[in-house]
Amino acid sequence: MMMMTTACQSQVRRIPSESIRAGSLCSIRKNEQGVYLLQECRYEDAIECFGTSLRTLNKVLSSHTLDGEPQTVQQGSDDQTMGTADCNDVSQDIEMAPLLCDEKENSVFETATGSQHAGSGSGCTRVHVSSMDRQPQVTDPMPRALLGHIDLIYKKPISMFKFLNMPFFSYNNVVEMSISVMFNFALAHHLFAVSGQSENPDKVVDQAVALYELTHSLQVQERIEISLEYSMGTICNLGHIHQLRGYLDKASKCFQHMLSIFCFLQSQSSLEVGQRYSSDGTHDDQRDNRFSSSSLCLKKILESDVLFQSVSHLLLKTGAAAAA
Repeated sequence: MMMMTTACQSQVRRIPSESIRAGSLCSIRKNEQGVYLLQECRYEDAIECFGTSLRTLNKVLSSHTLDGEPQTVQQGSDDQTMGTADCNDVSQDIEMAPLLCDEKENSVFETATGSQHAGSGSGCTRVHVSSMDRQPQVTDPMPRALLGHIDLIYKKPISMFKFLNMPFFSYNNVVEMSISVMFNFALAHHLFAVSGQSENPDKVVDQAVALYELTHSLQVQERIEISLEYSMGTICNLGHIHQLRGYLDKASKCFQHMLSIFCFLQSQSSLEVGQRYSSDGTHDDQRDNRFSSSSLCLKKILESDVLFQSVSHLLLKTGAAAAA
């Protein structure tokens, strides 16, 4: 038995971390290129870049097990399969299976309110894009008169510059990057659909919805949150699409969900303001300099006209109901 184990071990080797790093850096470069193209309103080109970035990350994740250790591969495989060549092979036909292992409905508000879950995931070892390019699930036409209405879309893409100087990439790092690129991918489809540039906006917006929903589900399922600002941006944009299609109940649920997060952050921020004062009532400069994530996130939301406008009418309704 010992000899057999030794023999098996000699036939496999681990994928070098250099290969994982090369693939990750390749994906980051493609994402940043896509961000630039998105800001230049070149949505179709941006979609191509984000798709390539996700395919590359998919290969990187296929070399990881759930505990973050590289998976063993058979002797003779190519160490450079996740190198820069993938960046240039846009037409590569890679299987894009959904990541979700179950269809449980989760809410970002559970994350916002501090639900703690141990572990990095739920049995999924790869992050894939669902088969967007082939069969959108449901096509519901959008009113053509509303296609140009983009004022209430959260249009801020996610940059991944912060990852450039990392010496190595863990499983969680790569999943976080995948979620970030997926949000950008969804946003590019969304803006492409409403810009009037697409010949089939209904199909494109279907792809945006599926990607937004997958982005949201991944953050909850993998216990990796990019930021509450982007979580609210995801829900905001889903609400915008439902509103365009006349699904007012679904749109209302999205905006109510945003309001729940906003109210939670507001209450947390109020507690933090009180904690900046010492027990004797004097101001504590050190505490004043320690802004927590709740305060900073609330500040970003208030500075975002789109996010604040999406919940402001609900705040007015809530205030009017309380006054009555």
